[in-house]
Formats: sequence, structure tokens, C-alpha cells
Amino acid sequence: MPAMDSLAEKITAYILKTAASAPAPFAAQARRQEFHQLFLQLFQRQVEKIPLYAQYCERCGIEPAQVEHLSQIPALPQAVFKSRAWLGSEPKGEYAWTFRTSGTSALRRGERPVARMDVYADACTSGLEIFLKREFPHLAGTAQPALPQVGDGCWRIPMFFFKEPPDVARQSSLSWMLEQWRIRCGTAASAFCWAGGSRGRIFTDALRDHLREHPHRPVLVAGTALAFSSWMEQAATHCPLPEGSVVMETGGFKGRRAETAKPGLYRAISAFFSVPDSHIVNEYGMTEIFSQTYSRGSNGGHTHPPWMHIRLVNPYTSAPCIEGEPGLIEILDLANVDTVPAVQTEDIGVMRNSQLYILGRVSAELRGCSIQGDAS
Repeated sequence: MPAMDSLAEKITAYILKTAASAPAPFAAQARRQEFHQLFLQLFQRQVEKIPLYAQYCERCGIEPAQVEHLSQIPALPQAVFKSRAWLGSEPKGEYAWTFRTSGTSALRRGERPVARMDVYADACTSGLEIFLKREFPHLAGTAQPALPQVGDGCWRIPMFFFKEPPDVARQSSLSWMLEQWRIRCGTAASAFCWAGGSRGRIFTDALRDHLREHPHRPVLVAGTALAFSSWMEQAATHCPLPEGSVVMETGGFKGRRAETAKPGLYRAISAFFSVPDSHIVNEYGMTEIFSQTYSRGSNGGHTHPPWMHIRLVNPYTSAPCIEGEPGLIEILDLANVDTVPAVQTEDIGVMRNSQLYILGRVSAELRGCSIQGDAS
């Protein structure tokens, strides 16, 4: 891993500082002048270090030296990460890790080179801490002060994950993120509910044992929509969780089976785990970025941490969308210190009251429009 440069140090300090000041409105802080200045510096550096991104800016008619506002920064289409072009800002030899997308189609899986895993760890755990502090303050009662803490008051919560651990899924950014949550925010009982290797299965003995020993202590259970759906179908009995517990689903079925509508999935989770809809959370993230957004309940909007900026654009014209107008989601992530900092996703969303509502994936037609600038 390369030595932390001064800009990366400033970015890390900003992430930890804003997390320590939580709870606070995510979107209100995202426009802070410090964030704006840091992101412009990161943009200028990545354009200089990533030739493909510089070519894309030129194709978009953007002169990097003249960029003065976040709205001027081009977002690289997510599909470019599926190309064979190098998107790292450091020499290849300094990247000890590569995450690969799980894939939502038959297209080539995307790859994201990682040089600074410590920045990822700070971003993914700090974002979780901010969200939980604001939305579920009762979980503070699960803290164990005797355990080491991260930042200013990161809580220790019993966490159980319906996902392969990182030693099994080494190229999964999700598995690695959950491991950081376990290490930095989980109690000693926290565990991956998985048995076997890459062909293993969900194994919930650790969760059920914990519930028997601590029947009134709230827990956080996280996993993919596919994992929850499959396990609920196969389980012989329901698994009621203690009052105040939170269930977090981290995304769809990745093309492996018919999509289940979100309200239906949440009703099933609510009944199976005995948790209200308001205690079911969606984590929205992707391999190509280091930070995540979160929503609460089947109809809730996503909020993002202060080191992210979300914008929507018309998929045909790239013009900015106004409040309430659906468009392609573009994410500017200050934690992307070792690759392109602005990514145009393949998801459609709408902004209402500073919250992001995700409407679904783009159609094949719109996806074609969105990747016209692919420089691969």
C-alpha cells in the first residue's frame, strides 16, 4: 500500500471529523466549503494521474484547470470499469487488491483497483456510524465501553451477516465492508452466518445461539436480498429478533432469479424476523465507490454522508435534473482517493427533499446512451 499523501490524509481527517460530529443532516453538510475544496483538489489530481479519465474529460469538453464547481466535474460511466483500461491513480504495482462486481448482466464484471484499504475502512464504518446514530439512537444502549472504540463513540453492536466472509469472497467489496463493520463496530459475538467455502451456505447457529443467550438485546442482521429471500424460503421456523433490532438488505438478486418487489420483500422480512418496516434498512453502494447511502423502510429515501455528493442527469442530454425529475444517478465520492472520484451509475433515481429515491436499473436503450463516452 502506498504511503498516505497529504491530500489523502486531509480527506481521511475530514471523514473522521464529520463522523465524530454526528448526528447531523447528511445533505446539509455535503455542501460544506471544506468538502468542495477537497473534492476539487482530488479531481485535479486524478485527472493528472488517470489518462483515461483525462481523455473522458476532454471528450466532454471539460478543461480541468477551469473547473470551479462540482457541477462541472464529469462522472465516468460505470460501464467503463468493465473495460480493460487502467483506472488507478497509482502505478499497478502499488495496488495489492482488486474488487470485482458481482454482475447484474452477462456483461464482463467490473473491476476496481484498491491501493488504500484504510480509507475504505474509515469511510464505510463512519458512514454506518452516522446513519445509526441519527436513525436508531436506541442502539447506543448496546455499546460496550470496555471494548476498543473507533473515532468518537463508534458503538459496539451485535452484528450478523448473511454473506460469505472475505476469506471466501476475496474480491467482494461487500464482504470486506461487512468485515470492517464486524471489527470496528461489532461485539465479540458478531459473525458471518456462513458455512463452507465458495459453494457453502447460510448457517445461522451463531445468530440463534446469541438470541438464546441475549433474548432482549437488539442486533443488526445484514445481507443481500437474495440471501434473505433464499434463507426465508428454506428455513423451518421464523427467527424473531429482539425489539429494536435492525435488518439491513444490501441489494438485489444480481440476475440470478426473478426480482422481488421491495414492498413484498420487506413484508416477508418483517414477518420472518418480527421487525417493523421502519427497522428494515437498504444499503445502496457499489464496488466502484467507497462510500454508501442508506434508506429506512420500504418507502424511505436514501441519505448520504457528508463526503459524498449525489446528482441526477438526463440520460439523453446529460442536463441536470430538477427536484422530482427522474434521471441517472451520479455519485461524487471523496473517499475514492485511488481511482476516478465521480461515477455515473446505471441506476435511475429521483431527488425529493434532499433524499434519493432509487427507481431501478436503466433500460438497455438508456444504458447505451449513458456509455457513449466509454473510452475503452
